[in-house]
Amino acid sequence: MIENISALIVFAEQHAAVLVGLSLATLIMTFILLPIMITRLPADYFVEARRPRPLSRHLILHVLLVALKNLLGFALVMLGIVLLFLPGQGLLMSIVGLTV
Repeated sequence: MIENISALIVFAEQHAAVLVGLSLATLIMTFILLPIMITRLPADYFVEARRPRPLSRHLILHVLLVALKNLLGFALVMLGIVLLFLPGQGLLMSIVGLTV
């Protein structure tokens, strides 16, 4: 475990410029996309109770799409946890993963 952490620290030190660049890119994308996403929400988005539509009429396709959606959410949450310790918006990525 200690070897993995030290290898991660060495990797972060060797690629600090790339990690800082990715961190700044995600920060800028957050500042650009968040207002756009919020303004596109309907006015009654949090008020009206909605029943989610099925993703597909075919059961197998529906199950596959739900599984892929959950896998994407899990991957984003794990990425957010990793980004908590590396430069980047880890908490934001975890929240995005939970909402997927």
